[in-house]
Amino acid sequence: IITEEVRQSDDVLPGAEEESVVRWGGEEFVVVFSQTNRDAAHFAAERIRARIAAELTTVRPNGEAVTISGGLAEYRTAEPSEVDNLLRAADEQLLAAKKSGKNIILPVPERAAA
Repeated sequence: IITEEVRQSDDVLPGAEEESVVRWGGEEFVVVFSQTNRDAAHFAAERIRARIAAELTTVRPNGEAVTISGGLAEYRTAEPSEVDNLLRAADEQLLAAKKSGKNIILPVPERAAA
């Protein structure tokens, strides 16, 4: 579902068609929305979240729908240290999304965007 919802132009890692979606560990994924503003990226992430909740309703033995939570951060410069800050900011928002009840995408607040 995630790779179906990500545009071809978001493929920023060379050599593969779907590498803009990367498994980060366990049940965590990083999705890169290239050349996309903050609002459009949030809209795309919400579309992915809603589709997963709507379509993955028979995966769990108890019939409970699969949901996702996410953190969204914006990459603004080409500084190498910013990638670490970007991932840290998105991860903090992911943890906040999980604490707030899950099944939500939380962007980094505008003033604190990485």
